[in-house]
Amino acid sequence: MQEYNKVFIKYAFPTVMGMLVTTLYTFVDGIFVGNYVGSNAIAAIGIVWPFLSMAIAFSVLIATGGGALTSINFGRGNKERAQNLFSQSMTIAVSVLGLFSVICILFPKQISLMLGANDVLINDCSVYIRTFMFFGIFFGMTVVLNTFVNNDKNPKLALAGMISGCITNIFLDYLFVYVFKWGLWGAAVASGLGQVVACLTLYLHFFLKKGELKFEFQRVIIKDAKKIIITGVPSLVNEISVPLGAVFYNYVIIRRMGETGVAVFAVVAYLLTIYFCVFSGVAQGMQPPISRYYGKKQPDMVKKLFTSGIYCAIALSIGLYVLMFAFTKEAVSMFTKDALLIKMSIPALRIYGLFCIFYAVNMVIISLFQATRNTLPATVISTSKCFFFNIIYVLILPHIFGNTGIWLAASVGEASVFLFALLQYRLNSNKIFGI
Repeated sequence: MQEYNKVFIKYAFPTVMGMLVTTLYTFVDGIFVGNYVGSNAIAAIGIVWPFLSMAIAFSVLIATGGGALTSINFGRGNKERAQNLFSQSMTIAVSVLGLFSVICILFPKQISLMLGANDVLINDCSVYIRTFMFFGIFFGMTVVLNTFVNNDKNPKLALAGMISGCITNIFLDYLFVYVFKWGLWGAAVASGLGQVVACLTLYLHFFLKKGELKFEFQRVIIKDAKKIIITGVPSLVNEISVPLGAVFYNYVIIRRMGETGVAVFAVVAYLLTIYFCVFSGVAQGMQPPISRYYGKKQPDMVKKLFTSGIYCAIALSIGLYVLMFAFTKEAVSMFTKDALLIKMSIPALRIYGLFCIFYAVNMVIISLFQATRNTLPATVISTSKCFFFNIIYVLILPHIFGNTGIWLAASVGEASVFLFALLQYRLNSNKIFGI
């Protein structure tokens, strides 16, 4: 096996597996809530989850921005500078996540109304937001620590952290929701405690001094904060595109299809979390080695790692879609026994899921630009997805194709982004591989 393939697998495989394990958090919550609390509860999570995902978006911003800069400096042999950027990233992450958590805890009802919750769902939405965000710092820091542990050449522990949190979440969901009948509150606490365990496991990397980075907080220098944020902005925008798009989807769906339609979208979103996590894993997995080789000024290795990422993304996206298409009914039935909900969810999932092939390639292209600090084209691609293509299609296509247009919008939007991403790659590839 070629060296670049070994390097790609070393980083990408544990990261993809870790993201898949993370998917189980969402799966398990959805299964227990859908089967033992009810369709309104799962609809409530579907409404509030896009907003709560902002914590992930901000965490990914800091993790990818700080991670890329840290790896590039490691590649240049500047270990002191790499450590300093990591420590500042920790300070920024805890500060931002802490502020976001406080806002959610203090104003859950107002947030729920802003997201479109009606009188039937408002109480469930408020309970889930307030309870879940009591663990908001752990929720976001799991993403940040996982990225930096991976950047510090310990992808196996990064995977172990995800697995430990997932096992905790599954056990506590069973105990709190099924046994104790604590409903949405129990599901939120189970998820939160799972994140606590994952964070503590990841912290072992620094406590046991397994790598070159030391876990510490440092005063934030404005100039460095700007570099971290600018480098991570494409990831932030890309992550925001999912929850922002979901907010528009929920607004359209609740007006055209009511609470049942929102529940259908929630089931679809639960299942498609697999796609988001897997392809985020591929993109995040290729970032540390690409950044290091870019810092070492080895463009051939950068290009080979990028090519491996493209091939991997295409193969996984096709395989996952075929698997999902073949077992759509079985997958949907895990979340609900409601015959109408199952009937409506099957075509919705099959149509909506077509977006995955384009999404996979888009993520890899964006990651290449970020890992090499070519943030402008990455930001342009992510912004086009977030604030233009996905939103405009979900607002227009339902008027042309009826409710089918709702589920078709994601695929058409992502295909449009794909064409735009290819254009950006052709215009900017020489800057990267010329180094």
